[in-house]
Amino acid sequence: MTDSLGQFEIVCNEKDVIMIKAKVFQAINKKVDEDDDFISANLIFRDTPKNREIATGLGYISHEQLTFALAHMADENNDFCNYTSVFSLIKGKFPGVQVRDGASGTEAVFVRGQKSITQDNAAIYVVDGVRVADISFVNPCEMATIDILKDGGAALYGSQAANGVVVIETKGHRQ
Repeated sequence: MTDSLGQFEIVCNEKDVIMIKAKVFQAINKKVDEDDDFISANLIFRDTPKNREIATGLGYISHEQLTFALAHMADENNDFCNYTSVFSLIKGKFPGVQVRDGASGTEAVFVRGQKSITQDNAAIYVVDGVRVADISFVNPCEMATIDILKDGGAALYGSQAANGVVVIETKGHRQ
């Protein structure tokens, strides 16, 4: 069992191999070297609909916490390159967020649903700190992070963000 931070202790000998297997994570093997006082392991979540159901259904994490955690995973955990477009990534990673045709005829993200006949309630987009009209140009493989903000988090972007904000940071911007 781990503590609330996911840490635990186990006594082992030099050259032992620690095998970590958890239901919804990739398996890890770590060899114990003579200089090791401790070994750390980053469990990488295998993001599939079934694994999301297991994680939330068994009470390990709430649906809201899982959505937040998936949006903030470390770079080695993201599988953004598995998606053909930023919109398919949003559909796959953010349950409850809708991607549909927007007012301009291009795909748009709706955080709070598509309630207006005029379709003017799409989220706004911020890429590398700059507000943009469209995110279809963003290559998922070049993305470092993506966040979908609503409520208090979106308020940082002004009254125009009342329908939510898609915030993307690219790998090139991080360097």
